[in-house]
Amino acid sequence: MKFLFISTTWTNAQLILFKFCIFSFGIIAGLYFDEYIKDYLPYITGFCIITSIWIIYLWIKKMKSTIK
Repeated sequence: MKFLFISTTWTNAQLILFKFCIFSFGIIAGLYFDEYIKDYLPYITGFCIITSIWIIYLWIKKMKSTIK
C-alpha cells in the first residue's frame, strides 16, 4: 500500500483531464448498463449517502484540528 503515499509532480489542474476522462467513462458505462444499474440503484445511493456523511465528518474533524 505504499503506492498511496507516493508524491506526484502533477498539479490538480493537470489532472483535470484525467478526471474528465474517468467521469465520461462513468457516463458511458451508465448509459450502456442502464437496465443492469437500475436494479442496484438503491444500494449505490445508500453507499453514496453513507460515504458522503463519513467524508463530511472527517472534513469537519480535520478543520477543527487545524483551528486549534
